[in-house]
Amino acid sequence: MNNVRDIDRGYSYIVDQIKLAHNSYTKVGVQENERRDDASEPDMVTIAAWNEFGNRRIPERSFLRSATDEETPNLKTMGDKLYDQVLEGRLTVEKGLHVIGQYLESKIKAKIRSNIPPPNAPATIAQKTVGGKVGNRTLIDTGQLIQSIRHVVFMRYGGRT
Repeated sequence: MNNVRDIDRGYSYIVDQIKLAHNSYTKVGVQENERRDDASEPDMVTIAAWNEFGNRRIPERSFLRSATDEETPNLKTMGDKLYDQVLEGRLTVEKGLHVIGQYLESKIKAKIRSNIPPPNAPATIAQKTVGGKVGNRTLIDTGQLIQSIRHVVFMRYGGRT
């Protein structure tokens, strides 16, 4: 007679969390379908791309790539610590991805507020100047760009979202 009992003391949970962590992610930035208040204007993804990469009229002012590049070492450290907490059962993968998303979201918004060079053209400053208040801050006009920076967590169970 065989009296061996298999008692799972968390191994299955750890294996499931590892699979989930390696298949899930968070997207931070201007999400698709983000519309402007004025529907006749280009959507916010287009506005963000024009400012991030520049075009014929708008100089490049990277706020997404530069913030992400600057924060990569911190994100790696944070990710490692959160991953350990997930494996210890103190945090879910989803909550950990939200922590990372909120952190990078805040850094991108701070980058937008930092008045990224080059300065606005005189015509842009004149267009932004309202009621005696001079609008010379780059990337900030109506506030819609900064308000559209969000994170979305994608959980992939068994390879499917």
